[in-house]
Amino acid sequence: MSENKVSRYDFKIHPCAKIFPELSTDEFAKLKTDIRAHGQVEPVTLTEDGETLLDGRNRVKACQSLGIPVLVKLFHPEPNLTEEDLIWSINVPRRHLTADQRAALSLKWVDTIRATAKERQLASLKRGDQKPVLADSPKREPVHTREAQARKAEVSPNKIRQVDKIHKVKPELLPKVESGEIKLSDALKQATKAIGAPPLKPARTTSELPIESRACGWLHGTLVQFEERNYGEADPTELHGKLRKDDIEILRKCTGWMAQILKADDRVGSE
Repeated sequence: MSENKVSRYDFKIHPCAKIFPELSTDEFAKLKTDIRAHGQVEPVTLTEDGETLLDGRNRVKACQSLGIPVLVKLFHPEPNLTEEDLIWSINVPRRHLTADQRAALSLKWVDTIRATAKERQLASLKRGDQKPVLADSPKREPVHTREAQARKAEVSPNKIRQVDKIHKVKPELLPKVESGEIKLSDALKQATKAIGAPPLKPARTTSELPIESRACGWLHGTLVQFEERNYGEADPTELHGKLRKDDIEILRKCTGWMAQILKADDRVGSE
């Protein structure tokens, strides 16, 4: 990649480069002082068309502040090294990120890759390309699989699962994990606490119960009512006169349920 100086600062920032935070005020001041004293030693990296910044936005900002040209170099993608791969490989080692931070950032990374791929596909369709640009080459494993995401971040798939859970329950905790403010395990505890106990399964209505359960329920209820009203001591010939309308309805339903149970028993016994 050849290097040259340009007097412009209005480069577009690659979406994946935006994932990684800019330098703090103190860190930027130190960078600016170093460039003022020694010049820009490390060039910034641009896409091969020279329009989009892949790495070095803090250096561009410092050069603009100092009013000096920016030392740049162009990156030409290769089958096994995309623009996104380059951005990740430069930023992660340089920032000395922990496994928790890499796992948290990988989720944002995957979302950005998907969005960027979709934009490329739409752009190629607008140009009338016969074969739209795809998100992943057939020879490359899709980066959005959990296993690929774990390998990219150099963490276990379990950490990726933890990040997914936090993202679904308390996504506001992930930036704190990314910055190193809290550990992934602590964020997971907060997310788990926020979920609370799982909701109780609603009780089934009478119509959802098996026919045997419904019949037994009706019979038990009828017996209880009969005992409360002393029907058991009544003369059978006088019982009908003492039954209330709802009692008769209960007996009619019980008879119907028992008839169905007996039919079921007959079918079972004949087999």
